Amino acid sequence: SVLGDFGNFCFRTAHWALERGIIHVVSSDAHNRHTRSASFRRVERMLTERYSAQYAEILIRRNPGRIVENRAVVPVE
Repeated sequence: SVLGDFGNFCFRTAHWALERGIIHVVSSDAHNRHTRSASFRRVERMLTERYSAQYAEILIRRNPGRIVENRAVVPVE
């Protein structure tokens, strides 16, 4: 979890991958609207503050949309 909700090891691993540009999409399995919802406000805020608004946009909006359209994802530099 990029927010650390699943412990420090998962948090560090997620950020290790984010820092290396090997994550192309941030998603959720959205169990319900109260816990583990599909809301990305917290994730987008954290990604913007820690990395950049452009990176957050690619991971949360652009690449998921491209996958739905059966197009190649935008690589992260």
